[in-house]
Amino acid sequence: MKMAYYIQTLMDKELNLKGNLFAFLLLILCSNSIWAQHSKHNISVGIGSPNIPRFYFNQFNYKTSFSSTGTGPYHLKYENKINSRFGLGASINYMAYQVSYNEIIFDTTLGTIANNKTTIKSNNLAINARVNYHLLDPIKHPKTAFYVGFGVGYRIGRFTTESDFPSNTVSITLPNIYRLGLESTIGWRQKIYKQSSFYLEMGPAKSVIQAGITIGINQED
Repeated sequence: MKMAYYIQTLMDKELNLKGNLFAFLLLILCSNSIWAQHSKHNISVGIGSPNIPRFYFNQFNYKTSFSSTGTGPYHLKYENKINSRFGLGASINYMAYQVSYNEIIFDTTLGTIANNKTTIKSNNLAINARVNYHLLDPIKHPKTAFYVGFGVGYRIGRFTTESDFPSNTVSITLPNIYRLGLESTIGWRQKIYKQSSFYLEMGPAKSVIQAGITIGINQED
């Protein structure tokens, strides 16, 4: 009788273990199924302000015939939500600017005083790998997202300085780190219609603040 009791007890424990294991696996599958309904790919297009280099050079607007123009920054982003908190993707950021001003110089070649126009031009494109950490549970807040993002990559472009008198051209040497693309932002995204959302980010990314539209793909309304 005791032997039968022990055997029955072992069988009950084994059944409980298998039952608990099955329940655990079922819970994982259900959790993944719930998250899959909220997973999404996001493509964002935006524009930023100010154009940071142009903003910096504007402090020299006291110079004669000073002028500055700029394009962008423009931002294109892609995010793949790998779970409820993290998103991996990439960003492409472009901007350009041109600054010009006049200075009175003494030209040693001609031995005369002359008006020298200096022009500084730059255009660059940064391609970054990016990660976002989402602060809100998308199941509880399906229409709103708060997140912090960080990106690092490579910057390509051109930076030139020109003057009417080459011997008086401004010399600006950029460090090697200039080729490093970096961005760090905190963002907010709010669904406005079906798969369309408005987004707003603050932080250094060729600008201080940026805004635009996000389109969600493979997501529920």
